[in-house]
Parts: sequence; structure tokens; C-alpha cells
Amino acid sequence: MVQFNKERAVEVLIKPFKEKGEEILEKFNYMFYQKDLFKVVPESETLERKALLAFFAVLFDSQKESINHYKQVAKLYTFDKDFFTVDRILNLTSTEVKMFSKRQMHSMDKKAAYLTASYQKIKNEYGGLALNILSHDITETHDRLLEFPGYGDGLTGLLIETLMDNNIHRFSNEQDFQPKIDFHDFNIGIVSGIITKHNKFFPESEKAEYSKFLNQLAKEQDISVLDLDKFMWVAAQLCNQRRESVCEMLCPFNQKYLKPRAYTIGNHTSARAIKNQQYENRKKYQLNLFQNINLLK
Repeated sequence: MVQFNKERAVEVLIKPFKEKGEEILEKFNYMFYQKDLFKVVPESETLERKALLAFFAVLFDSQKESINHYKQVAKLYTFDKDFFTVDRILNLTSTEVKMFSKRQMHSMDKKAAYLTASYQKIKNEYGGLALNILSHDITETHDRLLEFPGYGDGLTGLLIETLMDNNIHRFSNEQDFQPKIDFHDFNIGIVSGIITKHNKFFPESEKAEYSKFLNQLAKEQDISVLDLDKFMWVAAQLCNQRRESVCEMLCPFNQKYLKPRAYTIGNHTSARAIKNQQYENRKKYQLNLFQNINLLK
């Protein structure tokens, strides 16, 4: 069973967020790549089409670099503004959807199946309108989205955040937002001492529990859970640069570590880094991110 240290969370996460969160989010605003997509969407576009476009784009945002993904969706939208619509997709054969998923979205076949099944669900249960999925209650909307193939807690949180950030839909209880937790968020929680007990195989249930813990902590500390979620995203991105397998070099929690960052939970990247002795090679170059890029100056 996963366990958390609230005092540690306040020290290594909440305190830095309160002190420099606003500055960091402003400086690294470009990391919220969904904005790259909606920059090309005209204001005259209907909220329904914007909501469906967000649903489509987020569904395919996994196991790839987000910065390139949203630029690709933006290109598709610019070329053909109806490519993502329910009627267009459902009029394709399964083979055609698979080809589209592979060639245009660079995704696996299962994403094509998720897309078709999700659009069929929108058509059958929500009158063909993505907006009908959304209510003014953020928890109810979250639960509805989880019923769609391909939408787990992570993508559901990302979609809800995308809808709010791009003024497509707002909720009456946004303080109940459940932060989206990915591998990097969870790993930072472990190495910084926030997560004190966990299953090394990183089950979905533990991500959900960590999300609930952070939501409650944000309420107790009277801070925006949405902004805290974004702050964690920036930290995770900076700590996981592709060219730096050992992430202490760039991590904003560098001075708070209890153990090496990159090797807490086993994965192919950390295994390769250990084999190539990258940890020892990089260790002497550890820098504090905030000092290095003058975030605190």
C-alpha cells in the first residue's frame, strides 16, 4: 500500500511552489504544448469542435513527445479542418482508421480502435456532441471520461486541464481537480521522500492515491491544485531530458534527494544508463536547476 509523508511534501514541493511557482510557470509556459494546437484554431470555431479536437488530440498524446504531437495535430487541422470529426472518422473502415493512426498520428493500432470506439460512444450516448460529456462538476466529468477507451486517469486529467486552459469549458468545483500523475511525477515523489512506501511496479491505483493526496494537500495549503499540477509537470519535464539519463543534473529538487533519481523504479532507460555507467559519469556534474538557469535571481 502506498504511503505519503505530508511534512516532506510541504518542505520539498509546496514551499518551493509558493516561493517561485508563479515565476517558474511563466518562464516555462511554452512547455504546455496543447497551446501550440489551439493557436491555429480561430476564435470563430465552435466550442463543440474545440472540445472534440481536444478530445481527439489528448487521446493520441501518449508514448510520444508532446511537443511534436500537438504540432502535428495543428498541421492536420490547418490542412483539413474536419479530419477529426465524428462523422469523418466513423465513415472510415477499420483499416483506414488504422492507416490514419499509424501514418498521421504515429500511434499503435490500439489507438485506432480506441478512437473508433470512443467516437461511437459519443454518437450513441451523447448525441454525437463532445460537449455533452462535460458537466459543470469536474468529478462527474472525470468519471464520465474514464469510461472512454484509452482514457485513464492521466489522459483524463490532461484533457480536463486542456479544456480549462484554452477556455473551452470551466467547472464550478475546479478545486476538486485530480492532478494527472505520470511515471516522472511518481518517481520525483519517491526520491524526494514524499512517497515513503510503494509498489515497485507502479500500479495505476498508486498514481490515483498520490493524486488524491496532492489534491487534499493543495486544499489544506490554500493553493491552486491546477497550478501545482503544472508546476509538477515542468519539474518532471526538466528532470527527464532525453539526453540526460541521470536527471539530478537538471532537477529542481536536486538538494532534496534521498537517493539517485533515475533508478528508483526500473525501466529500460535507467537500465541502459546503469549499463553504460552514465550515472557515475554524470554524477560529478550535478547542478541545481534553479541556480543554473537563474530562476532564483
